[in-house]
Amino acid sequence: MIGKDLSSAHVLLAAGALLGAGLASWQIVQRGPGADGPFPQNAVALVDGSPIWRADYERALSGVATATGSAPDGETRRRVLQRLIDEELLVQRGLELGLAARDRRVRADLSAAVIGLLVATAEDGEEAEPDEEELRRFHADNARWFRSSPQLALDALFFRASSENAGAGLERATQARERLVAGETFDDVRSTSDAPDVELPGGPLTPRALGELVGSTATRAALALGPGQVSEPVRTASGYFVVRVRERLEGASPPFDEARDAVAAEHRRRTGERGLESFLEERRREARILFAPEAP
Repeated sequence: MIGKDLSSAHVLLAAGALLGAGLASWQIVQRGPGADGPFPQNAVALVDGSPIWRADYERALSGVATATGSAPDGETRRRVLQRLIDEELLVQRGLELGLAARDRRVRADLSAAVIGLLVATAEDGEEAEPDEEELRRFHADNARWFRSSPQLALDALFFRASSENAGAGLERATQARERLVAGETFDDVRSTSDAPDVELPGGPLTPRALGELVGSTATRAALALGPGQVSEPVRTASGYFVVRVRERLEGASPPFDEARDAVAAEHRRRTGERGLESFLEERRREARILFAPEAP
């Protein structure tokens, strides 16, 4: 979220104020009412009219207290505030230089921050606080989303592929697959494997457990198969796997009471996405967008 990102940045800046050497001397030119009107109620300073908000200042102080293990004294509090003022001066200079428009990293960070703000705003709205009945309805309508991963019992063959002759490994794996598909027993084909000791437990395993045994790539290939099906040769860093699914147990959707936290989190996420898309649709309608003749 944007608030979290800004808070982290403030904490780092504040910590730097404590650890860095040669900091600029304390200088807040103006106290009290701003030059152009009343001093903002929730601000601790103004920098060319831009406020340093008290909430950001307090978060930075809290971060320093956590890092140092002690409450900031008066001098530390002044240094933290000065560092936040320095940050504001740097941001203002960056905007003057047009970095928000032409620096790709700044643009990416800015767009991510705006997305975070829009999503947080949508999540904090009334729509994002559904009652129990709505959450139960959401759970029922999206049961597949909350279903646990399937469990698979596999047979696996491995064929080594050297950097000098990768094609040979693929050819042998392809031949083994064709024999399995034609109905030959796994034990007969297994003798052709470079790792006849690729032993997998007899019962179904979770994708995480399978990944530890045959790797994530072969596991993903196996998850796309039904019982009795054989994968195409699956390339890995050192060779090719051919896997056959002996048994597949589909995952189950947990009862609402067990999944409530996950249901509420997914509801908030989708609400945030809807808020973001609504914003973009409105801005697309309002914006004057011109395309070059060669643009798609």
